[in-house]
Amino acid sequence: MMLETSKINKEWHKVEKRAVRVRAFVSRLRESPEMTEDTMLQGVLEDVRETHQRAQALVQDYRQRSCSMCRYCEARKLTKRLRRAHQDILCDVMRAILATNATVFISPPAVDHKSCPYLGLFLPTDDNASTGAAVSSDPDCSCCPCCRPHVHDQVISLHSLSELEAATDGFSEEKIIGRGGSGSIVFKAVLDDKLIVAIEKFQDPAESLVACICNELHLASELHHMVEDSNIIRILGYGHKVIRKHDLVETSIFLVREFMVKGKMDTIIYGSPHDDWSSRFRIIKGIAYGIDYLHGQGISHLDLKPTNILFDSDMNPKITGFGRGRKLNKTSTQDDSITGTIGYMPPEYILDGTISTKYDVYSFGVILLETISGMCRPESAPHKASVEWAWEAHEAGRRMGDLLDQSLCRKEGQLEEVRRCLKIGLLCAQEKPADRPAMLGVRLMLRGDDKTTKPTRPEYTKSRHPHPRHDGVFSCCF
Repeated sequence: MMLETSKINKEWHKVEKRAVRVRAFVSRLRESPEMTEDTMLQGVLEDVRETHQRAQALVQDYRQRSCSMCRYCEARKLTKRLRRAHQDILCDVMRAILATNATVFISPPAVDHKSCPYLGLFLPTDDNASTGAAVSSDPDCSCCPCCRPHVHDQVISLHSLSELEAATDGFSEEKIIGRGGSGSIVFKAVLDDKLIVAIEKFQDPAESLVACICNELHLASELHHMVEDSNIIRILGYGHKVIRKHDLVETSIFLVREFMVKGKMDTIIYGSPHDDWSSRFRIIKGIAYGIDYLHGQGISHLDLKPTNILFDSDMNPKITGFGRGRKLNKTSTQDDSITGTIGYMPPEYILDGTISTKYDVYSFGVILLETISGMCRPESAPHKASVEWAWEAHEAGRRMGDLLDQSLCRKEGQLEEVRRCLKIGLLCAQEKPADRPAMLGVRLMLRGDDKTTKPTRPEYTKSRHPHPRHDGVFSCCF
């Protein structure tokens, strides 16, 4: 009897924790200025609140029963009902994400830079404001992800402001080649050794963004030994400028990266009708190799998405955007915060904060499914295809060929490759992390060297969410 009661308490605490995390998550989304219509999110909050209250009432009723025999008979039923409550909350949130059809970036929480020497390098206190001098660092500091040894190792060059200005013709507007989602500006530049690079400038970045930049520098130092064809974009250097004007301090941070001349993957998926299946399949295999390489180094990216995949002159895909990345020392860990890009976050992270390499596997699966949907005729797939759409396409079976633009899939055997890749994408996007393959297994399946198992359809894809649809792209920072 005590064992059954312990199980009930355990399941109830899971429901409580999950409900609290989801309410906080949805509330942050509703604070976004771009979120002009929040009927759907309000519906999610109401659904989660109702599920939580229903579970609470069941537990209270169980605890109030005086008859031991009655409690014993009800214990197993209650445990199952509480597990059902877990699933209900999962379905509420995931269906809402499918219904928004939006890409949502949530930035990480701010870090107190004053207590961290590495962050102090970029965001000075009143006592160390300067024109760019580095401050000393304490290798034993561990108050943020960037505070680990070798962040400022010699493998990452420190460039002076004059070097960066010379490389960009004084940060000329004519050298601008792009803008980042965080408000950064990317310049095409030529260093003194004639190497063409991309320099990203962050003007007065928020503390949370500085934490991401420092983390990216740390991971870059971890990966400095990587092979040339690892499908990872190299960070070649960094720089910073700090200027005091009266009581104000202006801060600029610069990252120097490999120059990618062919743009981002989102333009390939939805903006380039001329890229046939052969090109897309080659890109997918390159991305899989890059992720597998990272996992082999013990690193999880945690923000894989089309805008974080760029192409070199030979259209080789390379992964960037390591601000959220982590070097994991164990199979999985927990993260109390919520940060990343909705649509590419796996359910276990959204609901429970679980981080593992299977996070990246899920993100890759979504990217693979999007790549396939980009080959479909406009009436056959939404602009941003969801896992729900992919299941409908998968269950179409042999009729799937009718969904595709036939001009992109002409060669013999290609349609079968597309079907296999759709199945692989669904395997990667399985609801439970344990049901997803490792990236090495994904690479083998892509090559046809390993058989694909049958994916299980997540319950949240089986019926549409009853709340109104909201299309758009918006961001949320907390």
